[in-house]
Amino acid sequence: MSEDIQDMFLPEPIQATATSAALAPWTVLIVDDDKDVHNATLFVARKFQINHRSLHFLHAYSSKEAEELLRRTQKVAVILLDVVMESETDGLDVIPAIRGMDHLGATQIILRTGQAGYHPEVDVIAKHDINGYLVKSEITESKLYSMFSSSIRAYETLTRQEHARLAVEGLLKENARYLGTTRFRAFAENFLRQVASSLNRPAHGVVCAKIQASDHEHMVYAATGPFEPLIGKRLGQMADSEVKARLEACLQTQESLVTPDEIVIFLHGPRACGAAIYLPGSGSLPTLDAHLMGIYGNNFAVCAENMALVADLSRLDKVDPLLSIPNQTELIAVIDKRLENFPRSSTMVAAITLNRFSEFSSARGARYADRLLYAVSGRLHAQLNPNCTIGRIDDSSFGIVSDLDWMHPLALERLFRDPFDIVGDQVSVERSLGLAYATDGAGGGAELLRNARFAATYAARVNQSDVAVYDAHSDSTAHTREAVVKELREAISQKQLFAVFQPRVNLSTGNVAGFEALLRWQKPDGSQVPPEQFIPFVERSGQVGNLDNFVLISALEALADLRRLGHTGLRATISISTAQLRQGDFLDSLEAALQEAGAAPQELELAITDSIAAIEEAEFIVHLQHIRSRGLSIALNDFGSGYSAVSHLEQIPADRIAIDRTFVWALESSQPTKRTAEMVIHLARQLDMKIVATGVDTPAQAEILNNFHCDEAQGSLFAKPLTLEEMIEWMSGRATQAE
Repeated sequence: MSEDIQDMFLPEPIQATATSAALAPWTVLIVDDDKDVHNATLFVARKFQINHRSLHFLHAYSSKEAEELLRRTQKVAVILLDVVMESETDGLDVIPAIRGMDHLGATQIILRTGQAGYHPEVDVIAKHDINGYLVKSEITESKLYSMFSSSIRAYETLTRQEHARLAVEGLLKENARYLGTTRFRAFAENFLRQVASSLNRPAHGVVCAKIQASDHEHMVYAATGPFEPLIGKRLGQMADSEVKARLEACLQTQESLVTPDEIVIFLHGPRACGAAIYLPGSGSLPTLDAHLMGIYGNNFAVCAENMALVADLSRLDKVDPLLSIPNQTELIAVIDKRLENFPRSSTMVAAITLNRFSEFSSARGARYADRLLYAVSGRLHAQLNPNCTIGRIDDSSFGIVSDLDWMHPLALERLFRDPFDIVGDQVSVERSLGLAYATDGAGGGAELLRNARFAATYAARVNQSDVAVYDAHSDSTAHTREAVVKELREAISQKQLFAVFQPRVNLSTGNVAGFEALLRWQKPDGSQVPPEQFIPFVERSGQVGNLDNFVLISALEALADLRRLGHTGLRATISISTAQLRQGDFLDSLEAALQEAGAAPQELELAITDSIAAIEEAEFIVHLQHIRSRGLSIALNDFGSGYSAVSHLEQIPADRIAIDRTFVWALESSQPTKRTAEMVIHLARQLDMKIVATGVDTPAQAEILNNFHCDEAQGSLFAKPLTLEEMIEWMSGRATQAE
């Protein structure tokens, strides 16, 4: 090596720091066919310290050797590449192969040449992604250090960015497994491992969080390594006072804490409740990692909130939203489970129907009626055996599952002898009680509950304060059922059943979007039979198909009459039953009816009833998909009651969700169910469905729903169910007001 080159690389010693000994060195590859250049570079740079880390050199003496070496070397910060080796462009020719290696995406390439005055062309720099160049004869120690320093800092930045990208991708991929679930503990443990991995630390730590704002104290939901015994303990129960103090300080200040011995990261938890991760081990959070922790914190909050939302919505599958007691679906599940574990002969199911409840609600108001339901539920829970399961099975009916030894029918009947105190009023309740026993010939939970409801309906028709027992082998019960069915058939032939139409209004524009067609029964004496008292008989008698067709034709005729009067763009909604859906020619007859009425498929919406949800899911979905393929829309009625299960919502090919009126009635209260309507609307929008709220009775309810971005509303605030003549008059009145 010539003396002038030696003089260029005379070193000025750079002292290594104590920190550098613990950090891995930066890897630098020298590619040059001159061995003296390798030695000189190594001699000068052997004591360089960049970001407290030394340099480790690899050597290649040809482009081919360099390419082979790089393919088996994972991390290379800088490549010093001679341009002229075996040929004048040998160094440039190998760059595309280097840039094609995925594991070297952040590697910095510095060209070196022995030609004085050589400067790469701009297009060469851009084409080959060259990060710098040096002329051998012009290199000084300071210039070489400056080039190494800037290149390694750029490499470090790119590496951290890539690490952050991969960490976020990994986090999102892992967290996707928990979407739509309520497995918060598994999610929290996985999150802990992801954070520890991103910080290059062992997955030993603690995740402390609140799930609900009502929780009094944070709880350990995930803990790994030596902290695992802490799972399920509250923060105040921690024996390790130092870990407890660190977590409390982090949660109180809502800031991450870094000490030489541990890292505590603050996370926003669900429902605006704080959460924190504790990780032992020395170190600090670099700027980029702190930014990454911010991303992690936001992702944790979103995922945790989503899981809390799913938990709330999943609860609707089992709990009545107004009374917070089991709903019909859960009550059936309780019966089925009991039948599996106890002798059938020991099980009794009771149904209690509050007679004329719909009239009571209309006269006294929905809130007053709700208070009566609360009072009835409270008395049943207070005075019946605590082992009984009490649920709500429809707007005006309760169901009870009991052992024969726990409850006597007469005791149940006596519960309603004393009036109920409703805001100072003494309200006497007329009720009907139906009983069903799980005999050997009886079916499962759904059939037993149906039998009890049938008996209660029979009791209401014979004596509105009486008790009836369902017995499948009793001639009297069979004759009674036949008598009711016969009366219903006579009512149909005498045209005592008729259709009414309740308008639906677009909340944002105030325009009429359409109407729901409903069935009513008015006897010759002018009294009306509530739908809940005759629809069960319709479904059992085989007349449901005829009545469904009657409502369909009535709805299409109403559309045609309104269209002729200039009221266009309306949508008619009718309910479809299991019997209709199972008819092989249902769709063909439906299209024929549309054609005869001159209506387009888009003008008709078919609402799924609770009974349809009992069909085998696969068969159910196929039927609905066929309906939608013909241009008709599907609505899921009374979401959150009966069989309307959140768990199946994503699989149901519906266009619209009708929010159950019990959720709407809770909007003006401070009940937890007030938020349910907003959650259902949010969920529907996530699934690209429209939303209609039923039972909207006050301007305040309409305003709240509009603020929640609910699309349409239906209820007495706008109009009660109307005959066709009343509907035409109502529409004309709105048109006049608009002018």
